[in-house]
Amino acid sequence: MAVRKFADLANETDSKFNNVKSTKSRSKITERFDDTTHNEQVADEALQFLNKKVDEVIDALNINTAKTGISTSQASAITANTAKTGITSGQASAITANTAKTGITSGQASAITANTAKTGITSAQASAITANTAKTGITSTQASQITANNAKTGITSGQASAITANTAKRDARYIHYPVIANFNGNINTQQYVPLSDGETEGTSVTGRRDNFVAPCNGEIVKIIMRSNASLYDRGRGVTLTGKLHIIPDRASAIGGTATATTTTAATNHKNTLDFSEAEGRGFEEGDRLLVSLQAPLNASKNYYVTVVFKLDQNSF
Repeated sequence: MAVRKFADLANETDSKFNNVKSTKSRSKITERFDDTTHNEQVADEALQFLNKKVDEVIDALNINTAKTGISTSQASAITANTAKTGITSGQASAITANTAKTGITSGQASAITANTAKTGITSAQASAITANTAKTGITSTQASQITANNAKTGITSGQASAITANTAKRDARYIHYPVIANFNGNINTQQYVPLSDGETEGTSVTGRRDNFVAPCNGEIVKIIMRSNASLYDRGRGVTLTGKLHIIPDRASAIGGTATATTTTAATNHKNTLDFSEAEGRGFEEGDRLLVSLQAPLNASKNYYVTVVFKLDQNSF
């Protein structure tokens, strides 16, 4: 079976590749291996070089360019079986005559016929088997209880109705809360999106229209952003960075940050920043929250932004 390259990862059948076969994982790996886009991490060039060299090794392995065969004389020897080992005429005669066979005596043969060593049962044992004198049965009362199922436990009609209607269904502990934060601005440098009223983005952590005080414990789920302007630079998508900045209760400075990135899509396409696996995405009641966007797009554009928070109602 041919060895698969990374490009064919989705078709791997071995379970050891399951944790990297998902669409999201393959997308991340593809981004690291892509040498046609801007390298974000210092190790990207090394990873791209190694990926190409591994592909060369897999190609060579699959076509087996270094295979070693056998010589013409070796092939002839195999055909003629020049190294075969046979048996002597004496061995052949012994096989025919079975000179080393071991038989049985006439007495053993007679004993086998008569089965002189057999062990049987007595006539009393035979009668007991027939009558089954040691059998254990049940009483007539036990038989009646089995029929009537006197010990059965049922459910009430109310319980039956509750099961049918599933009246206890629905866990409403968590709610997803979207905040609209549209604005027109230049995100070439980091801008805090207006979580209060829209339009008034800024760069200060004290901007009164950019702060959101958490009403309970929760976490940021994602940021969805679109624009009616191009989000490309020289015909290519750029890195869009979204961050959740947390100023803890009773503090005035940022104490924690969660980050998500994506490559910008074409005009009017959605751009999703997924925080589902980002460290530091959780917050507590009373924390001040700011959400920022940054991308190397040095021009003012319309940004249509929705920030989705997941709130834990048990902490209200």
